[in-house]
Amino acid sequence: MEFKINIEEINKDESLRQAIIDEVSEMLREDMATSVQKEVNKMVNVELEKQIKDRVKARVDMILLDAIDAEFTPVDQWGKPDKPTTIREKVVDTFKKQTVFSQTRYDSDKNAFTKVLESIISEEVKKACGEYNKIIDSQFLKDVHEHAMVKLKQRLGIK
Repeated sequence: MEFKINIEEINKDESLRQAIIDEVSEMLREDMATSVQKEVNKMVNVELEKQIKDRVKARVDMILLDAIDAEFTPVDQWGKPDKPTTIREKVVDTFKKQTVFSQTRYDSDKNAFTKVLESIISEEVKKACGEYNKIIDSQFLKDVHEHAMVKLKQRLGIK
């Protein structure tokens, strides 16, 4: 089956020509409208996402600042209330407790500050011991050498 379209006949028939132009124009308009709509939707989504993130971040920041300074009354394991405090005060107290050097029986009971200080002190003591041992070894060898020379001279009768 073969179809032949005679363009000259289409050009002669004004109504057919206009119908084709209208149909092609409508298809192009719909395609452009769809394309523009997709692009507009994408731009709107990007802008909305940015604005929502900014607003949520600002709101969360305010809520966190309020929560940090909000007063509450802690209770112990039996529900006995303690003195009122804030999260900020608790953080400061915990920080102060963690920056105190304290000797404990077990490593798991040591705070981070104590562990760091002990580590630094241990390394410095090892360095100092190494240097001290080198000095002692060199002095010992020097003394042994002098003693051996003195004994050798005595045996040989050299003064």
